[in-house]
Amino acid sequence: MLPALGIQPTDEGTAFGVFDFGGGTTDFAFGLYRTPTDEEADSKGWEQVVDILDVAGDESLGGEKLLDLLAFEVIRENKRVCLEEGIVLLCPAGQTPFDGSEMLFSETWEARANTEVLREALRPLWEKGSFEEETGQISLSLSKCSSKTEKAQAASGDSNKAIEKVQVALSIDEEALCQCLYAKIRDGVKAFFNAFRQA
Repeated sequence: MLPALGIQPTDEGTAFGVFDFGGGTTDFAFGLYRTPTDEEADSKGWEQVVDILDVAGDESLGGEKLLDLLAFEVIRENKRVCLEEGIVLLCPAGQTPFDGSEMLFSETWEARANTEVLREALRPLWEKGSFEEETGQISLSLSKCSSKTEKAQAASGDSNKAIEKVQVALSIDEEALCQCLYAKIRDGVKAFFNAFRQA
């Protein structure tokens, strides 16, 4: 990548940083791109050298993690609707349950399936920056428990319950969700430059 970007090695070394934005994490690498010493050139035949000075990263910043963040924000904003409909979901990794979410989050397969449906519905916002139709809501077919007793069983992980599908309309504030993404990515960029300075 360095030659492709027109960056040339120097005797003292040209500093570089790599911001590798992945699906699960964001990885940083910092180093010097330099010309070899006479000894390195003679004994090893090197024409250029990359010295890695440090590696770091952000485990909470990645494409799929940002989808989890969006899902969490939508769940929080639609808590009442989900509770009324008996919808259970996963608490996305890295997020802290909020007040009143005790009956909302569980580890059941229904919760996993519902969360995956929500994540996929939110993917266009993350990947394209908007939904095709700007209606202010998304309608999803989610699994629900048909009684309060079964809601409690779902929250506790009991699989012996009747499951039915229900169409649920969830409110979506695209601008607020995009601001949430920007803030998270901005934090990652700041962390990158802080680590770069230290390296």
